[in-house]
Order: sequence, then C-alpha cells, then structure tokens
Amino acid sequence: MTGNAALYSGLAFLIVLCFKRILTAPSLRLASVCLAVPVTGLLILSLYPSLNPMLPGGMVKLERQAT
Repeated sequence: MTGNAALYSGLAFLIVLCFKRILTAPSLRLASVCLAVPVTGLLILSLYPSLNPMLPGGMVKLERQAT
C-alpha cells in the first residue's frame, strides 16, 4: 500500500508540475474534493477482512472459498 501511495503521489506531483500554469487554486480544490470520495470508499473497503486478502483472516476465508 505504501508503494501505491508513493507512486500515485509522485504521478500527481508530476502532473501538477507540468500543468501549473493552467491549474488554479479553485480547480485544485475541486479535484481534491472529488478524489476524496473514492479514496474514502477504498479505505473503508480495505478495513473489511473478508474483502482484504492481505489480512490473515481474509486469506483463510478466500482459501475456504477456493476449496
């Protein structure tokens, strides 16, 4: 998860850096608000052990389903 956060933060930084003349404060604020909704949803989904195969409980449940 840390790798994903670093990768996408770096990509976002490069995009903002390349388009800094076009982007204004209101457009960046709108983009951050629009991105907060899916990020919150994914964070909530990652906390459920049955949906997160990285957690030990989720792996046991997935193994039972596979067999």
